[in-house]
Amino acid sequence: MIETSRLTLRPWKESDWPSVNAILGDADVMQFSDHGVLTEKQQAAWFQAALASGNKLEPPFLLAIERKQNRQIVGYISLVSDLERVQPGDAEIGFRLARNVWGQGCATEAVSALLEMPLSGKRPDRIVAIVDPHNSRSVHVLQKVGMTYCRDIMLEGYDYPDHLYAYDLVR
Repeated sequence: MIETSRLTLRPWKESDWPSVNAILGDADVMQFSDHGVLTEKQQAAWFQAALASGNKLEPPFLLAIERKQNRQIVGYISLVSDLERVQPGDAEIGFRLARNVWGQGCATEAVSALLEMPLSGKRPDRIVAIVDPHNSRSVHVLQKVGMTYCRDIMLEGYDYPDHLYAYDLVR
């Protein structure tokens, strides 16, 4: 579990299921997703994977973002090392927030906390993010937390390249 002044990044619980649709079922939230809005069946599979990621703080993990003020789930943050998407030594960060908390700094706060947290197990050399260049909100968050643009990256099935941002952990 990771705590910030306003947020708790924590493992998912069965009781969090009602919050999943507000994130994965919202067309605006999922606009830049590889898969778009998830069906209820896809959401259930995603949620089972989230529950299975457990309490470990080494990639892969998928944490709920909870507001301390009212214990409301407002999104998720993940860290994975998928060698089909990233280089050896890299871990890819991902995040999504429910639309009702956009513009409130929650994404910046969550991403900053994850970048600064001590990871258990083998620590990656750098954390990367792959983002659609049209997703100005996410690009702004990445820049604000100190991630820097490295290069374009063309993923299979895409019409145009995404941007790869990086944050070096080896300093």
